[in-house]
Amino acid sequence: MKLKSKRSAIAVIGATSILAFAVATPSFAHDRVVGTETSSTTEVEAVKASVTATITAVPTTVTSAKAAAHGTQFIVYKLADDATAVPATQPTVGGKRIHVKSGTLADGTLTGVLELKGGLAGTTTNYAIYSADGATAIFATVTVDATGTVATATTSADVTAAYTAPTAKAVKAQKGKHGKKHGHR
Repeated sequence: MKLKSKRSAIAVIGATSILAFAVATPSFAHDRVVGTETSSTTEVEAVKASVTATITAVPTTVTSAKAAAHGTQFIVYKLADDATAVPATQPTVGGKRIHVKSGTLADGTLTGVLELKGGLAGTTTNYAIYSADGATAIFATVTVDATGTVATATTSADVTAAYTAPTAKAVKAQKGKHGKKHGHR
């Protein structure tokens, strides 16, 4: 009896999934017809610029650059186009947490980069970078050249923060629901 119920439940779930996919499939189309004209939406890959970042006071028990990079988070906020400085107080919404990438660890100091997205060709994008350790905020600009292929970043000061040990909650969030990377069992 239980086996028959399980089979019925699986059949219902399968049928529902197929129906949902059939209904959703047209929304995946990229071409949209307006009147007699056809327009196609294309996604442009964002140009990124790198800012040098340093994490100091990494304990000797942390031996890999990857582990050290997770020792401190930076929170980046995109600012208005006409911004010339960071806000007086750190914003409470709109921030994106990022880690140092492509780092090298030597003598308790991790040196790597933070990647910031540029805008469209010929534009400048302004950012405020805050470190998790409460250090002073840094104003950064990313300027994209006229061709839209090269982005250059500048900062008002060096991007630096002290290492802080990741909490168990942060480690679990990085690994996913099942305690393993990407949620796989």
